[in-house]
Amino acid sequence: MEHSRRALVLLIIVSILACAPGALSQCVTGNINVKGMLENPFPRAAQAEVTVIMKKGKISKAVDVTGGEFSIDVPFSTLTSYSFLWGHRCNNSPVSVIVKITSGDKLLARENLTIKDSFRTTGEFRYTLWKNLVVREANGAGAEL
Repeated sequence: MEHSRRALVLLIIVSILACAPGALSQCVTGNINVKGMLENPFPRAAQAEVTVIMKKGKISKAVDVTGGEFSIDVPFSTLTSYSFLWGHRCNNSPVSVIVKITSGDKLLARENLTIKDSFRTTGEFRYTLWKNLVVREANGAGAEL
């Protein structure tokens, strides 16, 4: 009796471990593309940071601004939840995007964009701006982050 109970527990553990890698692979990986330029190239080295605000969580990625321009792709998982009973829920989508231009620890500019107003879909969970973003240096730029 004890032997069969151990075998059952081992079978359950192996089944759980075998299913775990597939838990994430069933959902589409989405992507947000942000291309922009600085209206008047700022006189110092700058970096663009894009933060995607999701229904569940947020993701940030940064790139250097080169020649007054930047382009960045931010991939995101659409996985909302997973359970053995209900399977995969893949409806985590972006709500808004925050673009910050920084130099060192100084904030030079910030733009808040909504997905609904500023982006178009180019495929399932794929978003790109309607037009390239033009970033203007904010009044009082250079505030500490």
